[in-house]
Amino acid sequence: MVFMFRGTCDFKTKVDHAVAAGAVALVIINHDQTRPDHAFSMTHPTSTEGTAVNSDLGATPSAEEALSPQIPCVMLSWNSGQAILEDRPERLRLYPGGGRPFIESVSDESPVVFIIHNLLAQEEIDFLKDSTKTKLRPSTIADDDVIVKQKAPERNFDTAYLRSGVWKGAVHKALDEKLFSIINFPPEYFGDLQVNRFSEGGHYGLHYDSDRRASIYREKIMTVVFCLDDVDASRGGGITFPRGGLHVRPHAGMAMVYHNTLEDGSLDPKSGHLYENLTSGVTWTATLHIYAAPTPLARRTLVPLIAMLNGGQEPGWLRDALQGAMNSWGADRGTELFHYALLAVAALAVFLVLAAAGTAAIRSQNVATRPKAE
Repeated sequence: MVFMFRGTCDFKTKVDHAVAAGAVALVIINHDQTRPDHAFSMTHPTSTEGTAVNSDLGATPSAEEALSPQIPCVMLSWNSGQAILEDRPERLRLYPGGGRPFIESVSDESPVVFIIHNLLAQEEIDFLKDSTKTKLRPSTIADDDVIVKQKAPERNFDTAYLRSGVWKGAVHKALDEKLFSIINFPPEYFGDLQVNRFSEGGHYGLHYDSDRRASIYREKIMTVVFCLDDVDASRGGGITFPRGGLHVRPHAGMAMVYHNTLEDGSLDPKSGHLYENLTSGVTWTATLHIYAAPTPLARRTLVPLIAMLNGGQEPGWLRDALQGAMNSWGADRGTELFHYALLAVAALAVFLVLAAAGTAAIRSQNVATRPKAE
């Protein structure tokens, strides 16, 4: 991948030089420091860089003028280019549009919010809806999984969890990998996917996702909201951060990502958000929490199997046992001991089953080889 600063020669010449050098992609950094966050579309061949700014002023280039290089090309603003050159990342992914995911920054300060456009394919949207249609139930405060001192938010929507852990299908795994490639958190940090359906009158009052609880294993540092339907402004249903002065309008296939905590790990007071009242129709979302530490192995392997035997729901006795362990040994240590105990019980159960099967096989063999009485 070749990086070039915008200069005096036209863009086609830059591309030709990059191709001749064996580049697989070209990144051009805008040298305009008077507008450090600015970039524009590139054209050729009649326009030099000095006049290519016409496309920046709103003119749509004709088919003859459109740049059709042999390799992917993208322009970055001065600030974005400097950030990359200073950090020198080992891996860089370019999403130039054309139906592929790309990121739009909503707020770079508290609360940090950005949108990933074109993240979900229709197949993935259908999967999320179809996988939970028969499991939906009215949401309650128990679904919040937070203990921060906040008034229980008013709510009116149906919800269901996909407690799959490591037992995910191909579509779900592909979605995890796609998200990992963008936010750089591996699936081991992902919580259970919560799918929500809002009908007419549906809403979710002001609330926080982060709870500053003592256990690092349950601290949600980031939330991803997958939008599964278009919601026009006339129907309400937007997502608002009142203290941050932000409002996001859902569109099918996009994902909104926001940080729940500040850099020091404390709760971001501006991360409180709400889902506006939906005045008509139905809309779906899916929520995924990103945790501060990898999810314990037992929660990714055994708990989904236990939930599967309980109709997809995590049994109450399991939650009570975890809470008891946290109360007895502290949040972090109690969480670790609880999940170690689950693994130990599972290993013992497997051993007993194998031992019983072995004993039965030996007895059967002894019966088969015992001399018959004459």
